[in-house]
Amino acid sequence: MKPQVILGKSPIYSFEADPFIVKKDGHFHLYNHDVFGIKEHISLDGINFKFVRYLVLNAIRPFIDKNILYYEKMTHLLKFPFFHSHIRSLNLDTLEDRVVTNEHANASCPSIIDRTLFYSVDFKKMDHGYCEPTGLKILNGPPIIGLDNISSIRKFGSLFLGTLIDVKNGISHAKIVYCHPIKFPNVWRIGADFLTSKELPSVVTHVYVPAIIENKLYFNVRYGRTLFSSEKILMQSI
Repeated sequence: MKPQVILGKSPIYSFEADPFIVKKDGHFHLYNHDVFGIKEHISLDGINFKFVRYLVLNAIRPFIDKNILYYEKMTHLLKFPFFHSHIRSLNLDTLEDRVVTNEHANASCPSIIDRTLFYSVDFKKMDHGYCEPTGLKILNGPPIIGLDNISSIRKFGSLFLGTLIDVKNGISHAKIVYCHPIKFPNVWRIGADFLTSKELPSVVTHVYVPAIIENKLYFNVRYGRTLFSSEKILMQSI
């Protein structure tokens, strides 16, 4: 199956980013963010999604672990593109919201792997006007070795996938790569490419943030190198 647009179908402009998907009660629940915050969509087939609600405003990059939503809360937005942010968690049952870590000016892209919280710091300005996180940390853990320029990492079964973001000769690149733990949680090796813009329509310039469920791969793409280029969420069978 060729990739199809799941969210962001407007031909004029769309901003739909950073998917995370779970299945419960026979429904697919897709979480992502737009310019306003983190929202939830629901679907029976994993393709046609209906908007349900906003969960948190001024928030981006969701990750769900059981009933807990981990996310990046944006503050000091007038400093854009170098806005401040920190990691928070929201209990989806009780709606209790708390700070997880705010020790850095920028903390982004939370994920849980085997009870270990990974998140990224070290924002770097990109050629399209945004800043992207390019360095991973472990909450209350040792420094990470071997994941240079990896902004986020996720685990799907035995598969570890990371988003690699870099700037070369003034041009930014983003792709999804295999990551191999040498000594979990902090010693790693970056492996081969998993998905790049070369395998997608020519208008796609960046590929970010995989989410996999039932042989369906969801991911975030960027269509261009300007501040107002569209971002969409695509899905393809694997």
